[in-house]
Amino acid sequence: MRLVSSVVQMEILVKNGRWNRTFVGNILILATSLSLVANAFAQKKSARERQAIKSQATVVIQTIQDLQNISNNLAGNYLLANNIDASATATWNSGVGFLPIGSDATPFTGTLNGNGYTISGLFIYSGASEVGLFGTAGAGAVIENINLTGVNITGTQVNPNEGDFGTGALVGHLLNGQVINCTVSGMVTGNYVGGLVGVSNGSTPYIGGAPGGSITNSSANVTVVSTGSENTNTAVMETTSIVGGLVGFNYGTITGSTAAGSVANSWSYAQEGGLVGYNFGTISNSQASASVADSDTSPPVDGDIFDQVGGLAGLNWGTISGSHATGAVSAQVQEQIGGLVGSNACVSGGLCGEVLDSFATGSVNTAGNGAWAGGLVGVKRGNRATIPRNGCSHQLRL
Repeated sequence: MRLVSSVVQMEILVKNGRWNRTFVGNILILATSLSLVANAFAQKKSARERQAIKSQATVVIQTIQDLQNISNNLAGNYLLANNIDASATATWNSGVGFLPIGSDATPFTGTLNGNGYTISGLFIYSGASEVGLFGTAGAGAVIENINLTGVNITGTQVNPNEGDFGTGALVGHLLNGQVINCTVSGMVTGNYVGGLVGVSNGSTPYIGGAPGGSITNSSANVTVVSTGSENTNTAVMETTSIVGGLVGFNYGTITGSTAAGSVANSWSYAQEGGLVGYNFGTISNSQASASVADSDTSPPVDGDIFDQVGGLAGLNWGTISGSHATGAVSAQVQEQIGGLVGSNACVSGGLCGEVLDSFATGSVNTAGNGAWAGGLVGVKRGNRATIPRNGCSHQLRL
């Protein structure tokens, strides 16, 4: 490009005392084009810089010790680079095993992308309040693309009158975090317990509080067992155990997720379901094939507080849509038991259970007198608890 002096430019731009509009227009077009090119180059450079910064900030996880070290920076970004054999955790910390990452007091708020890799043989036997690979995943946490196989996880804390703890293979307490495209298999034991997540909500205490975490396109094929504890304080009608094939207590959202395996409880006044034990939130396009067995034989507390047992959810105060259950459901004396939901109910304050476009095909069996049993829902309690588009709900007094 040839540069000319300002005098020459003036001679070109001004002719016979008037502006040469064509030339000025060309200059403006050229200037605009150069500006667009410069902006595009700057944006491209900025994108490269952002990607470089992101890459530098991501910590690569290659060993089980690397995974444990996430506890040193709970706000970091992490990426699995390979499969990890975690079987050595069975001998860690004098038999306690792997120490859960994060707690309600100091939750994990970073990201972990498993990149489709598998962590196998994880062992935890802990008295912590929140038990799982992650104890608590808080606001901003994203856990995705991780497979856990052959887990053996036990949460030993029992405190039925408070309900401030949870046990799950991946997350004990999902406190406003996200779980996306994760799978688990193995055995999980606890009180408020789920195969994938123990408790999903937005606050503590767990029962009530605020809505919270989300679980999307995830699955569990787990043997889930309740440790439970009898509540002898009849003045405080607290649940003694919440057990679910995927999630124990849900006050978040569950979408496109599944649970197989089995769910078992032997304690009175418990909620147990093939997918969720106690649903306060939203379940959509999900399904459970897990078998659900309640072996409690004690009479209801004060003659009125039953176990609620369902193929998908034990107790529903939230919304269930486009979902189904195919697993066998069984219970003993005086329980509320359904192929899909044990009890679909209203809670004081106006929140009522709703079941939409859902179905159940599994068998429903009760061995005792005085049970409420249904092929779809055992009991619908409250005038505004609805089942509007599901065909018939069987409600039988056996």
